[in-house]
Amino acid sequence: MCQHGVTGHRTAQTRSIARSSPPSERNPTRHATRSAAAARPAVVRPALEFQTTALCCACLDTTLALIAQCDVPDLGVCLDVFHYYTGPSKFEDLAYLTRENLAWVQVCDLSGTPRELAGDADRILPGDGDF
Repeated sequence: MCQHGVTGHRTAQTRSIARSSPPSERNPTRHATRSAAAARPAVVRPALEFQTTALCCACLDTTLALIAQCDVPDLGVCLDVFHYYTGPSKFEDLAYLTRENLAWVQVCDLSGTPRELAGDADRILPGDGDF
């Protein structure tokens, strides 16, 4: 049920390991742990990306709590500024980020669209928008 991306890095390349969990998956902690284990042989750093529309992991603090429950040392969060800005995450949630749990930062901008109505197609280059 947890819809998240697992992103890894190998020599400055990013590749997707898993896009979303199957509908039958009822345990997001188990799924995230399995995804991290699948990334290990590829020598990539797995990262859960919270998404505004996800049933689970829709905000930064929930995603960080899930990562802590997994107890996988190399599992981190992908902080997508778009989902942070358009979703339920709060400014105070940024204080929970550490060197150990922040794996990736995905940056984009948004202009002329209310954040509550913004979708992926509204993303623009950093510096060309409102944040």
